[in-house]
Amino acid sequence: FQAASNWSILTTIGLNLFRGLGFLSITEGQRWLAERWEKLIVLST
Repeated sequence: FQAASNWSILTTIGLNLFRGLGFLSITEGQRWLAERWEKLIVLST
């Protein structure tokens, strides 16, 4: 049960991050982030 809760929290954080960056879809945000993975470190600090 704990793992499911943790995954839900991480998913929500990811969704809010993509929305905050102005992406309309999760797929679009994932593609952008995959090409710029180093920005993930900057965004997480």
